[in-house]
Amino acid sequence: MGTTIGRGTGNRPYDVYDKAETVSKAQLLTEIKKIDGAGSGLDADFLDGLDSTQFVRSDTMTLMNADLNMQGHTLRFNNGNYSVKMILQSDNNFVFYTPFHTLSFGTSVGESVLLDRQKIWTSGNDGAGSGLDADLVRGLPADFTSSKATNGYQKLPSGLIIQWGTYSNGTNGTYTVSLPIAFPNADLMVLGYSAVALALGADNFSGSAGKDTLSTIKITIDISLDTTWIAIGY
Repeated sequence: MGTTIGRGTGNRPYDVYDKAETVSKAQLLTEIKKIDGAGSGLDADFLDGLDSTQFVRSDTMTLMNADLNMQGHTLRFNNGNYSVKMILQSDNNFVFYTPFHTLSFGTSVGESVLLDRQKIWTSGNDGAGSGLDADLVRGLPADFTSSKATNGYQKLPSGLIIQWGTYSNGTNGTYTVSLPIAFPNADLMVLGYSAVALALGADNFSGSAGKDTLSTIKITIDISLDTTWIAIGY
């Protein structure tokens, strides 16, 4: 079945009719193609059999009810002031870039979520071996600094500091001895006695230790024996 159209002659436009003739759909399509293209004014309802509402538009918000499968690696958003982008990298890490921060998601099991290349704490990576370094432990300073030397110390999260040592001097007397580290606030107590076990009944030994300043203690040497001491402060 054909279609009747008006057909001009020579270079005259198609709205100048000389006669009417019946043409096939193929002939009609051939005629339309002669004016197809930008500026033609043609407005089709379908493209490749799909309704225009099934396409994502660049000039207005589009609601999608299906997955968007992209073969490229980058999805970029730009509002005129800032540009953000999401990239699936060659190492399979998914990275979200903003003007101020970078958020990275590992795509393999056990990989970390990183903010600005720093690990984010989660309940999944908490515990031994996490590599996390906290400033506080249950609200207290996480300072466990210590020196395990003969004259050493141990700091505790509560702020308490335990110090110890042994002082040697071949001459009996009372001496001022520097602590391994100074107490920041107070020297609570100092104890001292012989560094070696005394013979039973050796009551005349008077080696001892006592408080002096935040950075020193007093130690007494008796019968040329070393005096061991312990000091507690904060």
